Amino acid sequence: MKLIDAIPDLTNFFILLDNGQLGSYTLKGEFVLHKESTAAFAEIIEQLLKQYKEDPDRPGYRVGIVYPTHEEQPWKSASFAVDQHILRKLYPSGGTQGAELTSFQKRNIEKSIYQGIELLLEHHDESLPGVQIYCPVLYFRKKSLADYLSVLSREEHPEDKTTPVMDVLNLLAPLPVSRRSNKEIVAVTRKIYEGVIHKDARKNAYGFLNQKGKAGVISQPVTDGMSAQVDRALADIFGDRSTQEFSSLMQTYCEPETYERVGKWLEDPYQYVKPEQLKMYRRFRGLSMDGLVILADQHPIFRAPITTQLLARGTKDNWNMYLLEGALELEAEDGEKIIVEAQTPQAAAPISSLKPRIFTVTAATPVRFLWMYDPFVETLIKIDKENRDEDELTVQSLREP
Repeated sequence: MKLIDAIPDLTNFFILLDNGQLGSYTLKGEFVLHKESTAAFAEIIEQLLKQYKEDPDRPGYRVGIVYPTHEEQPWKSASFAVDQHILRKLYPSGGTQGAELTSFQKRNIEKSIYQGIELLLEHHDESLPGVQIYCPVLYFRKKSLADYLSVLSREEHPEDKTTPVMDVLNLLAPLPVSRRSNKEIVAVTRKIYEGVIHKDARKNAYGFLNQKGKAGVISQPVTDGMSAQVDRALADIFGDRSTQEFSSLMQTYCEPETYERVGKWLEDPYQYVKPEQLKMYRRFRGLSMDGLVILADQHPIFRAPITTQLLARGTKDNWNMYLLEGALELEAEDGEKIIVEAQTPQAAAPISSLKPRIFTVTAATPVRFLWMYDPFVETLIKIDKENRDEDELTVQSLREP
């Protein structure tokens, strides 16, 4: 059995073979060798394999693991789990190195394979400007998930012993910092990034969505009446532009300063949340499933790296940010700072929603978020409530003698 049959979604990821060669799987499932990259990194690869085989737990060499997804997750691709030593660097808590992981760190152990590799490729150290920190390659040691329970920080599950795993190694681990900025390293990391992160071959995070455009593909049927009302609402709000894709609408209806900060982080191809995920926000907990489906379908996901300033104090556009993953730093005019983490009570409300905004909002970690146009959201909530009220009246009338 080929690795790509045992672990899906390996297309375009760089794989390191035991003989020191680099290669990757094509869309047709064929494995091709990258001779130029292998030759350019031959000395580094030799050191990497020798030192890793001698001590697989050597800090900084294994940065994570990749394996098939068996449990219910928001993503449909293979999973990536970050090694705890690296997790503390990606999501620093300010505690001691050996301290127990925080609840926020634990929530970020597992991600989709795409999110994990992208997180590594985009990570930079502010004290080392221009230096590539991670260049992830996959390496098969013929181990199972049961051998990596310390990485997952959980008890063993029945299927773990039969679940194959690939180690994610940092190709740059043997190199001193001074040698991590040459053209070969830049070329390989760019090739991995472009092949995996911004390629049409990349699967949508959620199986029911596969169309790039103004909206996603409805995950389940929506009543005709509700759908028609929303279409009319879109036309009333956006006029002739109601058929434009999301990024164009955002550019038209967003303040230039805010669009400049936020617009560039819209994922391409568009990705969407599952409708039920929107229930984490207080404002949407009263919506029917029809309302949740339409809301999710109209709002693609944004992803921004750490230290990105996303919102400026004093702006007053009609858009609101809903944090999905990561942490944001909110800084008031007097310098007071607040950290808002995803999936906490503070994140159940839109971020800095009072206008003009009283906080400057910056990504304290890599973040994922939704960016919603409030006039549409308010209209959808109103339509949804009217439809639910009518349904309740209908049911009540049927019960009356």
